Amino acid sequence: MDATRGSRVVTAAVVDDYPVMRELLREFLRRAKFEVVGDAGTAAELLESYAKWDPDILVLDILLPDASGLEVTKKIVAADPKARIVIISGLEGDAKLTKECLAAGAKAFLAKPFTSEELIKVLKKI
Repeated sequence: MDATRGSRVVTAAVVDDYPVMRELLREFLRRAKFEVVGDAGTAAELLESYAKWDPDILVLDILLPDASGLEVTKKIVAADPKARIVIISGLEGDAKLTKECLAAGAKAFLAKPFTSEELIKVLKKI
């Protein structure tokens, strides 16, 4: 499954406070032919770099050391209404949490653990 829109490669950025998880996500994306244009471990790093990266898709952990992924999503969507954000979480995934993520502006919610296939399937839908 290639991550292309027409002949253009789809770009993505990854935000998770665990370096191993960021590397795993980058690898999942690369294998699916996404171009990873940036990654961050904190909300501050993301907010500082988002405009420069200008990713087609953002994979964002809900729990960051300096902010909630929900609050960060609201800020990004306010600045970039076309933002396509998938929130990932190790928290118990329930309907209320999914609804909160979507209300904040995320396009999808994915509970950890997930496979590369599950992630790519979600990314293709948004």
